[in-house]
Amino acid sequence: MAGEKAEGVGLPLCPRCNAPYLGIHKKEVNGRTYLYAYHGKQGKKPVYCYLGPADSYVHVESVLPLDLKSLEDVNLLAVAFNAVSLYAVRVRRSGSEEKKEAALKLKHLAEDILKIAEDLAR
Repeated sequence: MAGEKAEGVGLPLCPRCNAPYLGIHKKEVNGRTYLYAYHGKQGKKPVYCYLGPADSYVHVESVLPLDLKSLEDVNLLAVAFNAVSLYAVRVRRSGSEEKKEAALKLKHLAEDILKIAEDLAR
């Protein structure tokens, strides 16, 4: 399913090809900006998937695994993981201060999740 984490890799999956991607790249062509999922290099050549124009609507369900028919059927763990993964992908392109702030936020979130897990284990 698009948007779920790559098995054992911890990267979000491309909504286009369902392969893990390392980041989102922007490319300007004739004054318009387009988004591409960057998958890494194959030999010397970088591998990208076209995602669409940067200024247009991106269908959330293609990035996060939601089933809008019933909230009970939504894989909430996959949604939470993907949200954190996408946040980390965005922050990787930020400056060092933003990265430090994001790291602190993620550590606090991890601590909260561990507390919840401990409560559930009792």
